[in-house]
Amino acid sequence: MTEADRFATGVDGISGQWPSPPNAWSFSSLQEAESCPRRWALRRATYIGVWDRSGYPPKPSTPALVGDVMHRTFETLVTAFANAGCHALASECAVDVLRSLGGYSAVIERSIEQTLGQYEGNPRAVDRLESLRADLKNRVPEMRTRIQDVVARTTRATTPDPIPPITGGATGPISKRQPLSVGSHPEVELRAPEFRLAGRADLIRVKGDGCAIVDYKTGAPSPLHIDQIRMYAVLWAYDADLNPRQLPATELSLVYTDSTVQVEPPTLAETAELAAALRDRTETVESQVAVDLPMARPGVDLCGWCSVRHLCSEYWPFLEALPAGSRQELSPAPFGDCAVLIVARHGPKSWDIDVTSHGRNGLLRTPSDSTVFRPGDRLRILDAVLSDAEEDNRAIVSLTQTSEWWLLDPTN
Repeated sequence: MTEADRFATGVDGISGQWPSPPNAWSFSSLQEAESCPRRWALRRATYIGVWDRSGYPPKPSTPALVGDVMHRTFETLVTAFANAGCHALASECAVDVLRSLGGYSAVIERSIEQTLGQYEGNPRAVDRLESLRADLKNRVPEMRTRIQDVVARTTRATTPDPIPPITGGATGPISKRQPLSVGSHPEVELRAPEFRLAGRADLIRVKGDGCAIVDYKTGAPSPLHIDQIRMYAVLWAYDADLNPRQLPATELSLVYTDSTVQVEPPTLAETAELAAALRDRTETVESQVAVDLPMARPGVDLCGWCSVRHLCSEYWPFLEALPAGSRQELSPAPFGDCAVLIVARHGPKSWDIDVTSHGRNGLLRTPSDSTVFRPGDRLRILDAVLSDAEEDNRAIVSLTQTSEWWLLDPTN
């Protein structure tokens, strides 16, 4: 990366190079880029010196990790059941599969280690891995119950016709790009190269006259889930490698922990309309991200969940302009973000500050006296505890184990 390729983030020591559009957009990446092109680009940019992987290091959170662990566990179980030809959780073959895997808890615990393994070497996670591991292991019983419910729904999600198991071994989903045979196929990557889209369906069951697509979800139902599985139906229709006979998607099922939602498959005419709309969306998004500075769309419904908002030059003026009551919509009280100027040392673990993003004087409290700032330092702080001093109404900014702060470039 040359100097001419770099963009400044405003954070001291962190510059990046914007990513190129992907060869194929997924539903989630397309949705993210449409909602905020800047966030999509910042998350996937290259940052020399931050770590040795592409993109900006993600910040782990327990709710997101629980979802990742559960989804990874579903993949393991559904793949094993499909490979063995099991269509009912109470069937003898399902019992044998579970026994061979060591039971639900063993699969969940392996999924925990695999999920946390992705955060090894992540500078935003290194100090929290052990506490996150302990937290996740305490949630194994809860996750086990939820996973059992979802797997039971998955095995009942489509018409239980006698479908043979996957041939060629039982080690995982089919990886070759070849026509899908009659049977159950987990983790199927669908591709439509002509409009640069791809998606991974959790389970596809092929029958002689069509297929059923199943997608399982760990969160609450959302209209976006319906849009996603209908996009999978479009990809299936246009995937000439996996579906050369152009079999229709006849069943679409969203499997949640407490319900199964049947989605109406698109008709042939609707499939063509959806395909044209998706093609237009990818072309529009690519024009928005392939510029010198992708557009930012700050908003309370987006920024609070953004893991790279500290790098976004548009977020901090947006935060400063927000009314005090609206700031609570960004993150649950008492946590919040703020930009501060260090004025002077107040005590061994405290500093007098100007809270520039809130227009107030205040006090910054740190958990350790080893955290040292200098008068004149400017900081961007995420997820601090924000409160008011009772005696003089100054803003109190308290850093916790999960708070993050970055020193701004003094030359900007």
